[in-house]
Amino acid sequence: MLAVLCLGISQAAFVLGSEGSPILQDTTVIDEDATIAGDLVLDGNRSLRVENCSLDVEGRVSISGGSRLMLRNAKMRLIESGQPDSGTPSYWFDVRGNSTLQAVNVTIETTTFHSFRIRVSDTATLSFRDVYSMEWYGLTCDGDSSVAVDDSTCWSMFHMSGSSVLRVSDSRIFGVNVTDGAEACLEGVYATSASVSGGGSLLLRNSTIGSDTRGLELGFDEGTELTLAGFPASPTGIDYRYCDRWSLQGDNDVTASGLNVTLDRVYFRHVRFNVEEGANVRMINLDAPVEITCSDDALEVVDSSIEGIKLERGCALSAEYVVLSWLKASMGSSATFRGSEVQTSESRNNSVVSYSSSTVGSLSGGEGAVMILCNASLPEQLYVDDDAVLIHSPHPISATLLGYEVEEGALELGLDPVLVDGAELTLVLNRDRVRQRRDLSILLDGESVGYEALDEKDLTYFSLQLPPGVRRLSVALGSPPPERVPFIQTLLGQRLVSLLLIILLVVFVLLTWR
Repeated sequence: MLAVLCLGISQAAFVLGSEGSPILQDTTVIDEDATIAGDLVLDGNRSLRVENCSLDVEGRVSISGGSRLMLRNAKMRLIESGQPDSGTPSYWFDVRGNSTLQAVNVTIETTTFHSFRIRVSDTATLSFRDVYSMEWYGLTCDGDSSVAVDDSTCWSMFHMSGSSVLRVSDSRIFGVNVTDGAEACLEGVYATSASVSGGGSLLLRNSTIGSDTRGLELGFDEGTELTLAGFPASPTGIDYRYCDRWSLQGDNDVTASGLNVTLDRVYFRHVRFNVEEGANVRMINLDAPVEITCSDDALEVVDSSIEGIKLERGCALSAEYVVLSWLKASMGSSATFRGSEVQTSESRNNSVVSYSSSTVGSLSGGEGAVMILCNASLPEQLYVDDDAVLIHSPHPISATLLGYEVEEGALELGLDPVLVDGAELTLVLNRDRVRQRRDLSILLDGESVGYEALDEKDLTYFSLQLPPGVRRLSVALGSPPPERVPFIQTLLGQRLVSLLLIILLVVFVLLTWR
């Protein structure tokens, strides 16, 4: 790729990177305002130093081989080129091979509001000191590359993978994502998010993760065995959560966590754990604004106060003595709560949520969800969709779902031998669903029993007595009645309509002819 450099007002021009160019043998120095028409390409073993001036690049910057680009006391502007409407950034830095990009006291900006990317790969090195740029799309580091950012404002997301290494100090960045064994160290940094997964290494010291929505995110995948205990609470009067020398591999009980995460005097608002298939995560004595997403695996939470839990793809949750702001269960997942307090519970997509000796502020079920609430009171805010079901008992009984056929409304519930004399159980259904069924059959240990029905708002409550020793509850709503076809849509109705139209047409013709 050829690029033309125009220096100063003399408009003297030469070609960068071609045979006979001034940078072929020695370092080229640009110390007055200049413009590069097209891409700036440094390959082979060339060096370009830009200092005490402004440099406009009407294209991309490519540095490869053992080349070096050094910016000092300068301003670099990336001027739009290529196809800005193609959906991808039009300009970006590509630093690869064993090359180096170094910037000291530099401002990087664009002439439009389009953002740009920087990629550092292979064994390349990027070093920023006192750099200001608010228009980044992202900085991606892979291979064995290394990046150092000091005393800078680079409002970008840093994506680290491979064996790459990142060091950021006394700076402001948008966030960092560390995965695949990469290593990142942030000290004296403000960011809106930080995430680590796939065996990545993250050290946060004297820093702030200050976002209400993103925060700190830790991902545990296959092979992870984690027991997290004693997560620190927030100091009195401080809005941010505070961690003092907290490490996943040091100060807590952790076995083969697959991650190396250390927080030392770090303020943060939210922490999110992503528990993927093959991980084994147990959390004890947490008191922090933690959000947990669990997929395809088991999760245990004990004696903790956390923000929220999202269950997906058949995940099973066991929670005991937990204070939870919200729960979202879907995709066939299940959850069992004992002695807990949940403000808002939402379940759908054939998920099963069971509460024993627990308090629920708001309970909502839809799309084939089953909700079981025993030894507790019904919440004031209650919603049961027309294909969901709620089983409730104010008595200390143990109920386990054995099967639920959503379309036919067939429910099988296993009961530990009921020992409480006069125990009651209530089946709560949506009234629209009850109307669509022919009948309701309730069996206890195979024998039909009577019940009392009560309509309230959009729900119907079916209450029955449980005799001591009963072990199984069977409920069948029966198949829905055949759909009624409007008369006008039947064959006879359509023929009558056609005959009526013909008669009207004949009458109209006769009246017109007369």
